[in-house]
Amino acid sequence: MALNKAQLQSDFEAVFESMTDGNEDTFPNGISAAVVTFVSGGVVSTIDAGTVTGGTYSGSGTGKLTVTASACAAIIKAACTAMKTMTSGGDDYLAEEMGKGFKKMADDGVVTTTVTGVLTPPPPATPISPYGGAAKGTISCSETTLVTKLKALFQKMYNQREEEGFDGNKEFAKELANEINSFYTSGTISTDGQGNIAGSSGSGSIS
Repeated sequence: MALNKAQLQSDFEAVFESMTDGNEDTFPNGISAAVVTFVSGGVVSTIDAGTVTGGTYSGSGTGKLTVTASACAAIIKAACTAMKTMTSGGDDYLAEEMGKGFKKMADDGVVTTTVTGVLTPPPPATPISPYGGAAKGTISCSETTLVTKLKALFQKMYNQREEEGFDGNKEFAKELANEINSFYTSGTISTDGQGNIAGSSGSGSIS
């Protein structure tokens, strides 16, 4: 499996098309859930190394990132509610709060990997391969570019809202999917070995 940007775009568009006046939950809950599904399809890859019980260790890990929707949805919903009383700056505010929401989702995420490699004991013992175990960690993502792109997108959508043939839902879905994909693929995965590979650490990415 892999991160599916095309499906994320389709899921976003479905959320936007289903929005109705008076329903304040569809937008924050829908886009947050879509991102959770998107992330669940990704594959985490790491390079692992360190000093463990029995010697030095080197290997590689494969696994997943698990995120949840609730905190992100709550932040975005609160922003949408606050915008109702704002007389200006609402779009920029929403972009910033969406960035905070997606950042919170990523920060709270849990990475789990299965690591396989080689244990090299002190001489004269011979290396042990394959040797591995489990690792657990986090992802660090920066929302700066995401927020900047959302602000520009909202301005573009406002400027083109009356142009013939312009579909705001499709444009929003496309650009948001692009930026969420970049948000995660440019993030840094960090893991710590567990059990028999405690003492090792991993670094990698999700794709």
